[in-house]
Formats: sequence, structure tokens, C-alpha cells
Amino acid sequence: MPESRINLISTGIPVLITDGTQTGVYLYLDSVKSNGIAKIITRWNFTEERQTNESDNTEYTKYTYQEAWIAWSLPGFYTKDGVITQLGTTDENGCRVITEEQVKNYITANAVEIAGFGQTSKLRYVG
Repeated sequence: MPESRINLISTGIPVLITDGTQTGVYLYLDSVKSNGIAKIITRWNFTEERQTNESDNTEYTKYTYQEAWIAWSLPGFYTKDGVITQLGTTDENGCRVITEEQVKNYITANAVEIAGFGQTSKLRYVG
């Protein structure tokens, strides 16, 4: 299981079910390629444990979790609660331009679907 000294829960996009209940699953945007493929990290089953650094006897918290890195193709448009949202714009050269904020809003709106794929898929992101 991966581990960290940083509380990654505080930096992730929480996956909420329709009534707003947290699932304990968090999504993280790692990168977006120019072709509109996002690398998204799904993390779940977080635990925390107090540890002692043997060299100086200081205490720290160690977080462990499960994770999966997936490739997710970003659509041109998406619908959430009956509202259609365009994801990105086209520049003067005809290239798609998507901001990080737009991608995070899309991930938040589709978190349950993305997390479900991340937790169950045998496909993993490769460079």
C-alpha cells in the first residue's frame, strides 16, 4: 500500500453520493495531455497511524491508502443537473484549450463515475 506523511485527503476532490454523503474516496488531477486525456489518481481506504522517527524521537502521522492511476478522456461537453457545460474553448489555431479549473469542475461533477472506474478497472495509466 502506498503511504505518505501528507494528509492527502485535504488536497483531493471528495467523491460524494447524490445526498452529499462522503464515500472516503478522493480524486486528484495529475495532468492533462494536449489530446484531452487526463491522468487522474483515485485514492481510497485511507488510514492514519502515529509513528516515531527513530533518529530523533519525533512523532509524525503516516497515512496509508489504496490508489489507481487512470487515463480519462475529457469530453467537449458534459451535463450535470440538467446544465450543459462546454469543457474548454478553441484558440485561433483550432487547438482545444482547457483550464485546470474547468477540468477540476468536470471531475467534481462526474466524480462517482470516474472513481468507480478507477477502483474497478484493470486498465492503468501508462506514461
